[in-house]
Amino acid sequence: MSYALACYLSNEIAAVASMSGCFSDTSSTCQPSHPLATLSIHGTNDGVIAYEGGDDILSQQVTLQYWAHTNNCNETPQITSIQSSSYPLEHYSYTGGDSSVVAELYKVIGGDHYWLNFSIDQKNTNWIMWEFFDQFDIYGKR
Repeated sequence: MSYALACYLSNEIAAVASMSGCFSDTSSTCQPSHPLATLSIHGTNDGVIAYEGGDDILSQQVTLQYWAHTNNCNETPQITSIQSSSYPLEHYSYTGGDSSVVAELYKVIGGDHYWLNFSIDQKNTNWIMWEFFDQFDIYGKR
């Protein structure tokens, strides 16, 4: 649902976050009206929406690359390994997009299909998402 909002209602929102969500190949119809910051949090053991994608679902890496490309971000992500309170994580961040927007992914090693609650530097998932949203307005990074 988050990615559908990004594609078809971008004139109303500044950024989206997807928790255990998916993105299908809508490249012919997805036309955001402005650069749009995206954040995905997805577990590698998700039994409902596979991290690696499926029949009509793009993998999380391809989804991240799609948004990085759409936002004209740098071609190579910054990758950071993090040990959170609950899971080992890999954080992928494509920066340098138009209007300074980013495309980011928290790959949750061992995470399943549910609200993936973890803490990094005493900030839980909810707070991490809020801080992500708070960086942007409809014109890009504040």
